[in-house]
Amino acid sequence: MKNLEALKKWTDTIIKIGPYVIVFEVIIGAVMAIASSQVKAVDSLWFGILIFSIVVFAALNILKYVNEKNFPKLLIENLENEINKENISKSFARKSLINDAIASTLVGLNDQTCKLTNQADPYYASEEVITNRMCEKDIEDGIFNLLSPFINNLHLVLESFDSKYTIATYLKDIASETPEQDEIEYNTGIFVLKDDLNIRESLDQDLLERNDLKSEKQEIQNILRLSLNNNRFEKGKFQIEVEDFHLLSSTIPIVCDDEHPDGLFIVIGRDLKSIPNDTEEIFRIFNRVLANWISKYNECVYSRISKKE
Repeated sequence: MKNLEALKKWTDTIIKIGPYVIVFEVIIGAVMAIASSQVKAVDSLWFGILIFSIVVFAALNILKYVNEKNFPKLLIENLENEINKENISKSFARKSLINDAIASTLVGLNDQTCKLTNQADPYYASEEVITNRMCEKDIEDGIFNLLSPFINNLHLVLESFDSKYTIATYLKDIASETPEQDEIEYNTGIFVLKDDLNIRESLDQDLLERNDLKSEKQEIQNILRLSLNNNRFEKGKFQIEVEDFHLLSSTIPIVCDDEHPDGLFIVIGRDLKSIPNDTEEIFRIFNRVLANWISKYNECVYSRISKKE
């Protein structure tokens, strides 16, 4: 910023000449004091010195006032304009990034859904493609791949300088095959998608169902239960030893039913004291996409078992 450099240059100049100005003012003040004490008549030399010193002192202070009043004010106004323009530019860039992430996520969901729909066709006979279904992947990998445009840019969405997060989901009744692969079982719990903060041990899979928790696990459970039980976006803080962490929890709805949560999307970071006002709505958009993915994942498992039968 040119204006910022100019303001810095002006400040440096003021700091450098400041001591000289002070010394000069002291000298002028001393001259005025001496001259005033020596004046005997208006036509004397001391009277002339007094008038001259008063004029110099007044001129110095007028110059200081004008310089301090106008120059920094103009620079600050220009800086404010530059900052406002930069903020507007960042806001547009952030919105564009979020829109791109939403579009990419929807394309990914649509791609997996189309493959699943094709595989449900009794005339769809490619065994190789069947083995590459969405439910062939681990739940964590499938969700991460789906939401990667969102997760990889989360620090920009949250306007945070820290790009390291632990991200997880709490899911209810996720269908999976039994070890014998001949029937369906259902799993409920926390699935860790990404663990930059190395706190996976604090996110037990059955954390929300347990009643014997202590320390940070109990604090995490309290935040998640508030979010799930009240079907709302929840923000909280917990400690691991002496380090503070912030947790964001957003409910994943049942498909076509926003009133009843089917799980939670969980983000944990170190620097989440202040987040953008639209964070809750952005999370809600991606959670709706995730809700559709969960539905299709379960459908994939059902289809897989039925084909074997």
